[in-house]
Amino acid sequence: MTIPRITCYFMGADIDLAPSPERYKHYFLEYSPEKWRDCPGDASFAYETSDHLLSELYILSDANGGLSLRFSYRSDRQSFYSVGSREHMSLIIDAGDDQYAPEGSFVDPSVAWLAVEDFFRAPLEPSKRLAWLDASEIDWPD
Repeated sequence: MTIPRITCYFMGADIDLAPSPERYKHYFLEYSPEKWRDCPGDASFAYETSDHLLSELYILSDANGGLSLRFSYRSDRQSFYSVGSREHMSLIIDAGDDQYAPEGSFVDPSVAWLAVEDFFRAPLEPSKRLAWLDASEIDWPD
């Protein structure tokens, strides 16, 4: 087994095999919906070895200027969604290109940045600086 590393797939660009948080910071702290809309509008930070994925922080942009985050453990397939509005977590929306997420999972980009920062520090744990809800607790449509 190889030493785990963080990789990044960001808005349609080639996979970044040696990402640094500073390279992506401005997309969150100087957020522009147009920047995210001009590309596929999603990003993925993964913690992986050469033969399997250990954890992933997936980020999805919506038309209203929010970002939904999903933190996943691949070993047991457990996932958590960021919580921006607990009362809207059961309302599932299409954020574009058939990418579905709970409406209540969208948070301000500056809050999403905290999770990205923390992923680089501790990639096997969801950030403690924002609220999360286990995906199994969400009422997904059939």
